[in-house]
Amino acid sequence: MVTATSAVESATLEDARAIFARGTDCLGPKEVMKVHGELHKLKLPKKLPDIPWSRAELQAARARDEGAHLILVAPGLAMNAIWEKRENLGADGGELLLGTEWYKEEPFFTTTTTGKNWDWRLVTNKEILNSAGPNYVEQTATIVRYLTDVVFAGRDLPLVYRQAVTEFREQEKMLTQLINDDWLKAAKQLSSLAINRLLRGTPAFTFYDWVTYLEVNGERLLQGMYHWTSALSLRGSLLGLGSFDRDGASASAWSPRGRDGGLGVVLSRSARVECER
Repeated sequence: MVTATSAVESATLEDARAIFARGTDCLGPKEVMKVHGELHKLKLPKKLPDIPWSRAELQAARARDEGAHLILVAPGLAMNAIWEKRENLGADGGELLLGTEWYKEEPFFTTTTTGKNWDWRLVTNKEILNSAGPNYVEQTATIVRYLTDVVFAGRDLPLVYRQAVTEFREQEKMLTQLINDDWLKAAKQLSSLAINRLLRGTPAFTFYDWVTYLEVNGERLLQGMYHWTSALSLRGSLLGLGSFDRDGASASAWSPRGRDGGLGVVLSRSARVECER
């Protein structure tokens, strides 16, 4: 298959299953429907979205230190719906979430969903290199470097990413100062940056991803580490989700000037976005 905007032949689902050798690192329609279909009354579309990445791109993503998996994302699922339908119980007998009391009325938990459309996402299995420890502005710069120097090394960035990188670079100096002068205002602006919206998985998607991976593989991703999302709490802090061990994932909110060696970022690329390149 060749996408409309690229001469590179895209991988097929069969290609992806072969590259992600265990099979279960390619979480496709069969796996997603087994995990979520009956519980959420899902129906697959007549035509699934294309996988825009070539065989070489998928192989490169899997070979990096962070590893990667490919997942089909079902639309319309909120964190609390996934949590409630599974009665907070994972396939390994452990819990899915820990300490939900503080955020049970938060929009990131109750109303924000995995999206409006079916999508493929290519996701690192752990935090990207050098992303754990910096503040939010510095971490966003780390995402930019990883995107340009690793993911698209030696290649032009797709237009949507070029625009997002330019937007961030034009505001980076100002945001570096703003996190100290008015961190609430800075958090709101950082949350709305395209680079963060495009590449930091939302809480709803991240939880969906972890639960699906656990149910299929019996393995919990990002134990002992948090993923810093672009979502805001009602008080204006930037939300992190992580430490997904048998006690369940925790959610915490940080000021963008915060630094924590256990707070990194998982890179999540959308097929719908990259199909436009």
